[in-house]
Amino acid sequence: MPRRTLLSMEGVLVGYRWFDAMSIEPLYPFGFGLSYTTFVLHGVSVSSYISVDGATQAKVSMEVMNTGSRDGSEVVQLYLSSSGDIGQLGRSQVVKSLSGFQKSPCTG
Repeated sequence: MPRRTLLSMEGVLVGYRWFDAMSIEPLYPFGFGLSYTTFVLHGVSVSSYISVDGATQAKVSMEVMNTGSRDGSEVVQLYLSSSGDIGQLGRSQVVKSLSGFQKSPCTG
C-alpha cells in the first residue's frame, strides 16, 4: 500500500475555534440542535477535590429543567479558557476549549 501524506493548514483553529479566533458569530453554533421544548439551567456550582493520584480536580454541576410541555434532551457543554488577558493571545492560539459535555434527558 503506498504511503500518503496529508497536509493540514488549519492547525488547532478548526470548527468553533476558528469562529472564536476570527470573532465570527456562526449561523449554527457547535452543539446547535432544534428542539420542540425549552430548557433552563440553574444552580451552577464548581467544587474541587484531590484525586487518587494527587491531582486537583474540579467538578461542575447544575440542574437542567425542562420548561416546555414536551419531553426532550439538552446537551450541556463546558468550555475552559485562559484566565490571562485574551487580548495577548495570537490568532493561532485557542481562546477556549470544549472540556466536557453531558446529555440530560428531561420530561416535559
